[in-house]
Amino acid sequence: MSLLVRISFILFTLSLLTYACTPRTAVSERPPAADIPVVAYADINSILERSCSPCHYPDLKGRVTPLDNYKAVKNHLAEMIKRVELPQDQEGFMPYELKKEALSKEEILMLKNWAWGGYRK
Repeated sequence: MSLLVRISFILFTLSLLTYACTPRTAVSERPPAADIPVVAYADINSILERSCSPCHYPDLKGRVTPLDNYKAVKNHLAEMIKRVELPQDQEGFMPYELKKEALSKEEILMLKNWAWGGYRK
């Protein structure tokens, strides 16, 4: 094999591994529109109150990124999903240090469906 073919093979393999190991976000896994259930902000609000307060609720003396209203949650949803999907022992996982119960797969899917459905109020 020529040197150019070997280098090309190595680069292809590295890029494939990089893609395979990259966490997916709300945007990348979207199902067909007909399969997305209707989810409104009110539907996910209880999940957020249970799992994200008091740290992300300024009224409860939370001092980190506020997630206590529609606009804030919408603006930070992709990062939220990324962090709740991390392995529990990985840095950045939320809820922080498991001081609250981790979100279930169904709850994470509900957050994604809210985004995929157009962020209904």
